[in-house]
Amino acid sequence: MLVISARVWADLSDQQKEWLQQAVDESVTCDRKLWTEAEEKPLEVVKAGGVAVSYPDKKPFQDAVKPMWDKYLTAESKEDQAIGALIRKIQEIR
Repeated sequence: MLVISARVWADLSDQQKEWLQQAVDESVTCDRKLWTEAEEKPLEVVKAGGVAVSYPDKKPFQDAVKPMWDKYLTAESKEDQAIGALIRKIQEIR
């Protein structure tokens, strides 16, 4: 996670902002790969130890929350629109 203050960001040149954004974008890809590897190895150890790992069907939950998501995705208030924007970002990740 990268945290930068609005004041520091505003003080950067356009070139510096571009470099920083590029580094962030590349680090996200790398971080996701490392996170996946860090999850897979312990999971294999757990499975090898005889633990049954289940993967529940997410569809019933997704169907149950769809009306709520739709409310935010078609919202008129600024607050609900902001939540809708976050939902869209989550959907893009999947």
